[in-house]
Amino acid sequence: ALAKRGNAAAEYNIAVCYMSGNGVSRDERAGAEWMAKAAIDGDGDAQFNLGVMYAKGMGVPKSTDDSIEWYRLAAEGGHVEAQFNLGFCFYRGIGVKRNREEAAKWFGKAAEAGDMKAQYYFGDCCYAGLGVPKDRDAAIAWYRKSAAQGFKEAKARLTELEKRK
Repeated sequence: ALAKRGNAAAEYNIAVCYMSGNGVSRDERAGAEWMAKAAIDGDGDAQFNLGVMYAKGMGVPKSTDDSIEWYRLAAEGGHVEAQFNLGFCFYRGIGVKRNREEAAKWFGKAAEAGDMKAQYYFGDCCYAGLGVPKDRDAAIAWYRKSAAQGFKEAKARLTELEKRK
């Protein structure tokens, strides 16, 4: 009843049920329709997940452009995973022109919020001066935060940097 009245959280929950087959037959198309309703009604998780669905073509036609737009909307609303994904798209030039300043901006926001992958990539940006001033000490600090959360790549990077001293 709430979902039919435009309650974004209820719409999102129905979308998740359809996507996972929880209590209903699994139906990616129906899940995508409900996810889109929740996303349009402002649910950040739905915006992020709709971005993922467009990136993978789950229940919707595969579309990098639509994926980026949903990531951007969720990221601007503070969704940490969307901030990381958007940063990664700018970092690698996926669906957008490669832009290291934008990549660093979004990695930095997600890193500050505690995302271990973002901390690692923001560390890379700091280390190489990609979109931010080159700063080895800041890079090491970000790698340490990421490694402390168990991100293997960050642990490996720290080991590599220790050998270079």
